[in-house]
Amino acid sequence: MLSVILAAGCGSRLSSHNGQVPKLLLPVAGQAIIDHTLEAFSRVGVTEVAIVVGHEAHTLKEWVGDGSRHGMRIQYVFNPDYRMGNALSVYAARFFTGNEPFILSMADHMVSTDLLESMLEDRLSTNILAVDFAPSPRDVDEGTRVLVGEDGMVSHIGKGLTPWDGIDAGVFRLTPAIFEAIDVMHTTETEYQLSQAVRQMIDLGNPLEARDVSECYWQDIDTLEDLNIARRVLTESA
Repeated sequence: MLSVILAAGCGSRLSSHNGQVPKLLLPVAGQAIIDHTLEAFSRVGVTEVAIVVGHEAHTLKEWVGDGSRHGMRIQYVFNPDYRMGNALSVYAARFFTGNEPFILSMADHMVSTDLLESMLEDRLSTNILAVDFAPSPRDVDEGTRVLVGEDGMVSHIGKGLTPWDGIDAGVFRLTPAIFEAIDVMHTTETEYQLSQAVRQMIDLGNPLEARDVSECYWQDIDTLEDLNIARRVLTESA
């Protein structure tokens, strides 16, 4: 299956701590954050990858290269409008994915292979979101909340959502329906966040299944505290 990894953002919440090093190149357990992400995908057999870049695009491309050291074929997609929201980074990859379903991940969400395997269990053309139903208090405060109906489908998603059932773990399996949703947003919005696009996709009649990944490791790295947590956990498990 194809994969799209969003790596266009500035990482501004870590910028005061990392000097001149781009966030995705910061080391965790002996490897850059982006390398952990790519190796997890490689281990589950995902080899066709598009990385959407923006801020520090040249530095990231120089570090990752063509993907051969991870057993992958990597293409780069530049999003000049990355400051306007990550949904536009998803939209920039539409020519790479074409009419195929794809796995979408945030480059700064470190994920385990078992989480990715759970997203690849069936090959039906359905939209799926990895949801942690037993999040830590920190993830609840910082993360994107998800409300799930009795049918197991996401009914709402957003920061600060109340009530809520789980936390978005940063990995989706999506169909081209997401691009149709972003097309609609172009007529009504001035900012383009992925959670907005997902809500629009659901409103257009394209359901999103909540896939339970509560037993799987994942870590969103936004702050210095997040980075130190990931370093401690992955060093201890090495």
